[in-house]
Amino acid sequence: MLYGTPVLELKRWMMDLESTHGRLMDLSPAGGCGCKMRQGLLNELLAGMERDLGIGGPDFAAEDAGLLTVGQQEVLLTIDIQTPISPTVERWGAVAAVNALSDIYAMGGRPLGAVAFLGWPAGRSITEGRSLLNAGAKALRADGVALLGGHTITSEVPTFGYCVLGSPGRGGLMTVASGRVGDQLVLTKPLGSGVASSAEKAGIGSSVMYAAAHDVMVTSNGRAAEVAASHAVRCATDVTGFGLVGHAHNIAKASGLRARLSAGALPVIPGVVDTLASGFVPDGLLRNRADAENYTSWSSVDEVRRNVVCDPQTSGGLLLAVSGDSVVDLCYDLSASGVPAAIVGEFVEGTPGVVEVLPQIAASSPRF
Repeated sequence: MLYGTPVLELKRWMMDLESTHGRLMDLSPAGGCGCKMRQGLLNELLAGMERDLGIGGPDFAAEDAGLLTVGQQEVLLTIDIQTPISPTVERWGAVAAVNALSDIYAMGGRPLGAVAFLGWPAGRSITEGRSLLNAGAKALRADGVALLGGHTITSEVPTFGYCVLGSPGRGGLMTVASGRVGDQLVLTKPLGSGVASSAEKAGIGSSVMYAAAHDVMVTSNGRAAEVAASHAVRCATDVTGFGLVGHAHNIAKASGLRARLSAGALPVIPGVVDTLASGFVPDGLLRNRADAENYTSWSSVDEVRRNVVCDPQTSGGLLLAVSGDSVVDLCYDLSASGVPAAIVGEFVEGTPGVVEVLPQIAASSPRF
């Protein structure tokens, strides 16, 4: 009973209740893959690091998963941890699982098993934490992936994700270093999840935008990877925290090519463009913009579209580099399989890693 409780003590009790039962996404300054270290800082951190040279050679950090040979068997291994991207643990758990599996799919692999990692605030509801774990496990099962165990720590900022083990697919690996001049760049999910989730946290925008972003983030890239493998795609990555421009930079640099992106061809989650146009620009997006200035030219692209290509995605789509002769057939097959596909750019000769963002590229207009 609270009758007769002094006002100051009652206020403290209410503050404690809020810290224990408030929204998880309010406990972190950035959500989902928006919590990633800045691309420039990551490059600085890894520069000169002693390491074994695996797939991707000296630029292996740009690859989506590591390749390890165990006896006669090759395995893929990756890890992906994130902070809350949604106001409910059920939604966050599903997004975290689908996002972690995407690294294996981006290399043309098949995820087999996963180990969970959970950082949970002291005093936070254990029932809530269990619901988070169950939501993630359910998403893993939907893709046929076994949950093998996990590790927990006490953490003021909630963190959750998985280390995922996979095997290379029968069609061979897709890597970031296999792009060729003339390849068309195909994106399999609309952009804007970072803006939408940040807007939801701030109470800006519409519930329609929030729901659309959630649907994008919980959609597995498994089917897109299967179709890509059937077309012998060899160069790919998934679009996450560095935004489309950052990941296009990674694969262009690894492939020794220049990338051109068509701002007018970009698929965007409904409501995101209007939200950006209103002046709402999340901090994670601004960090990506700052890094992009080191390798990007913008032509006459407006500010809103510049922000769209820099938006940090969580559980974003695959970015596939496909020969011009095959791209239309690939996109039709993706569409027939329920996977949206948009031709958003191309690889050309030029300084490796430079990204040129243009208002429109004629060959990059179709959406399927």
